[in-house]
Amino acid sequence: PTVLPVVAGVSANPPLAGMVWKDRGLNSAISVACILDENNLLDTLKTNTIDVANIGGRVNPKESEIVLVTQDKIRIEWGRPPDTDKFGELSVADKINNIKTVLSACPQLRGVKYVKIQFDQPYIALEDK
Repeated sequence: PTVLPVVAGVSANPPLAGMVWKDRGLNSAISVACILDENNLLDTLKTNTIDVANIGGRVNPKESEIVLVTQDKIRIEWGRPPDTDKFGELSVADKINNIKTVLSACPQLRGVKYVKIQFDQPYIALEDK
């Protein structure tokens, strides 16, 4: 069974019972989780957390807005939200292909410190040996 990841870094407080929680980061995290699940990657990556603290670049506009964190604490920088209209951001399909490329090069992300999938060629930082 799929275990849903924790969403970290949501800026808006939870709404009153029965109300919709309106938060861009939360909505973006849910979108990414659904995309990963549709591509059978949520469990494969063992995604523990989806961090949206930097959504909209509010912490650092030069860093990834969405970061996946695996149960082994490996960070996967997703980039901007799936619905972004920012020029130069890779499509969701390209990001999924980048994840698959990383997984074929490093099965189960063994030896990986962090990954950046938001670029044409994914960047893989390996653990120090």
